[in-house]
Amino acid sequence: MINFDNLGIYINGEWIRNNREMFSVYNKFSGESVAKLPLATKEDVILAGNAATNYFEQNSMTPNDIYLFLTKVASKMKEEADSLAEELVIEVGKTIKEARAEVNSAVAAFIDAGEEAKRVTGETIPVDANPGSENRFAFTLYTPSGPVCAFTPFNAPLNQAAHKIASSIAAGSSVVLKTNPYTPLTAVHLVDIMHKIGMPKGLVNLVLGDADVGKWLVEDESYSHFTFTGSPQVGIEIRANSNGRPVTLELGSNAPTIVHSDADLNDAASAILASGFAIAGQVCTSVQRALIHEDIIDQFTEILVAKVNKMIVGDPMDINTDMGPMLTEEAAQRAETWLNEAVNQGAIVLTGGKRNGRVFEPTIVKNVESTMKIVCQEIFSPIINLIPFETVDEAIKIANDSPYGLQAGIFTSNIDVAFMAARRLRYGGIIINDASRYRVANMPYGGVKQSGIGKEGAKYAIREIRDNKSIVFKL
Repeated sequence: MINFDNLGIYINGEWIRNNREMFSVYNKFSGESVAKLPLATKEDVILAGNAATNYFEQNSMTPNDIYLFLTKVASKMKEEADSLAEELVIEVGKTIKEARAEVNSAVAAFIDAGEEAKRVTGETIPVDANPGSENRFAFTLYTPSGPVCAFTPFNAPLNQAAHKIASSIAAGSSVVLKTNPYTPLTAVHLVDIMHKIGMPKGLVNLVLGDADVGKWLVEDESYSHFTFTGSPQVGIEIRANSNGRPVTLELGSNAPTIVHSDADLNDAASAILASGFAIAGQVCTSVQRALIHEDIIDQFTEILVAKVNKMIVGDPMDINTDMGPMLTEEAAQRAETWLNEAVNQGAIVLTGGKRNGRVFEPTIVKNVESTMKIVCQEIFSPIINLIPFETVDEAIKIANDSPYGLQAGIFTSNIDVAFMAARRLRYGGIIINDASRYRVANMPYGGVKQSGIGKEGAKYAIREIRDNKSIVFKL
């Protein structure tokens, strides 16, 4: 872990700490304070917006300049990967194996964005096909629209910062980033990397703080676009107060994965376990609802429970640990309360279900109903519900019976079933023969319904951040 004593708020190329109220960042497993960082004031927020605006108005970086800068960031992140991974373990509570994977994903986000910066294109529009427009020629042009304000969540603070920062820079925009106050360390470290390799002043600015800081950012007219990953309540509030400015929102889910009768059960069980219990279930695409065909549910349950019972839960810095703590004890208590409520309503816990402070055991539950909170709401904890189905039509109906629609998975060896699920599941991503959590840097990522608006992935995010103009010539 790097020394954070001289780091904190970053505005216009300068680190700011003096005369600010400080807050502590805690090791999520041990509970000890590991760093103290400054809270941004309203003046800091205004200065950050001004710095981003000034940079944008004077920006002279070419697409190749952007490519070279972003790939240089990626290279430096690789050099400091061990420290970044350690910081993720400390601030989030994810295992060292998960942390190393997140660093790799964040590096890939910068590389992908750098490559996409060189190939932003519009398209020719055949307006001459319209009567009276025979002597006209038209095309679309994507141009930078202005500074971007980005908000990152606690569960993937490095990867989400990488996606939002890199895509914004690739789009020709400047950025003001606000981290989740529980997990600011890796974002600060990332900005420090960018600072040390000679980032232009004002290109990326960082403010730290709570809901007040977020409110001040949304009120600031400096931004042409907001991008937010987090709770539906906050995302809806940002959209409502954005004064008509475009927003990209990723707001969560209660992701389903379907296991058809013809699936490879061992493969499906391994993937569902890995997806459902990654970061202690605190992922928007974690498998929360495992829909299992009634012909194989007993066999599948036996395989899954046996795998879960072999998991090692504890110190996330230990390479042998499979799952660490949840973010807060309050979050773990909420999961415990919801599970007990479901049990009182008839649900049966097959394994797990116990809590020790922030650590909540990986839990498998059956005999659940669609109205139980652990099923119909986003549980955001290591609980997987087993739900039987008789036909694929029924499975798709159950999966779609949710206000959310981020990603879903289905295991089947039948190509017709796979394509039917792809067409009929109302989700932003449908993963065939893998669980719902799959994501890589260059794919479009984002949901439908109450799971959000817009897409991440540099190619897709760039088009949302930029202005799409129709250019028409009368010849």
